[in-house]
Amino acid sequence: MTCINFTVRSSCQSNTHSSEDVTAGRMELFGFSIDPSTMFDVHIKPIQESKRHLLSCLHIITLYNRLKRVKAGLDDYTVVPRTVIIGGKAPPGCRIAKLIIKLICNVAVVVNSDPETNKYLRVFVLPDYKKSFAEKMVPAADLSEKLSLAGTKASGTGNMKFMVGQLIYCQLNVAVTLGTFDGPNVEMAEQVGMENIFIFGMTIHEVKENYSSGYFMPFEVCTCKLNYADDI
Repeated sequence: MTCINFTVRSSCQSNTHSSEDVTAGRMELFGFSIDPSTMFDVHIKPIQESKRHLLSCLHIITLYNRLKRVKAGLDDYTVVPRTVIIGGKAPPGCRIAKLIIKLICNVAVVVNSDPETNKYLRVFVLPDYKKSFAEKMVPAADLSEKLSLAGTKASGTGNMKFMVGQLIYCQLNVAVTLGTFDGPNVEMAEQVGMENIFIFGMTIHEVKENYSSGYFMPFEVCTCKLNYADDI
């Protein structure tokens, strides 16, 4: 147990130092101010519909609305300071992907400029995510999002870098993966146990059944009462 505690403590210290490195590098490159003590919620994928960056955006809106309700005394919600970092490049000819980027950037402007909430939630979009920045981002991440629908190339081996140590980055990361049950996420779940990875959504079999039986409106099964359309 002593060895395990030492390993976890060392990993956490490494993560903190990595977060500080990202903060310094980020401010140097783009002039943004990031608190390294917050949870780094990272969604790094090519910007396209199948990677569900739009789902990340809706989650940001949900968190923002919850914070506003807490500040107004209308809700009792445990607030964990979070920095959401979204990175990736859109295909040159994909208009939808570019609109998704525009939406996320607009949401970031609203969230980051709100003095009531920006101590607890901030959003940053990496305009040019590449290997040189990945070397700092991967070791610093606390939560790695891999949200693609099962059966649609849910994730590549890149997502493993956020959970395990990689020689190329010379770091041991302790990021938790949030994703669908497909691709490398399945292999990671088998290795670390389902209790150490957050799996959500339909399986490949359920997706195929859904397609064969006819598509349904997702709002019919959504229990969330927030008016996303009005907020957007």
